[in-house]
Amino acid sequence: MTPGETPKKQNLAAYWPFWVCGGVAVPLAQILRQWMPYPFAAGACMFVGFATAFFLFQRVSGPTRRPLGRSIMTSLVSAFAGGAIVVVLAFLLQW
Repeated sequence: MTPGETPKKQNLAAYWPFWVCGGVAVPLAQILRQWMPYPFAAGACMFVGFATAFFLFQRVSGPTRRPLGRSIMTSLVSAFAGGAIVVVLAFLLQW
């Protein structure tokens, strides 16, 4: 960016995959709670939802599209980190 340019405002609608993930993951975790402990259910839902949302976000946003293999790997690594954080928080906070 050159010194004379003004930064472009971010549009929150561009992050729709994450809004959908957040809206679907919590009720799905409540359903999975019947078959497994809640921290693992929350972590699994976070993993699946965040991997899907991050993959969609990478594919539909931005001027350049990343290669498919790189998009899948970054989605899975990010989702694993998010799922692990949710599992630890669920154990510590006892929702």
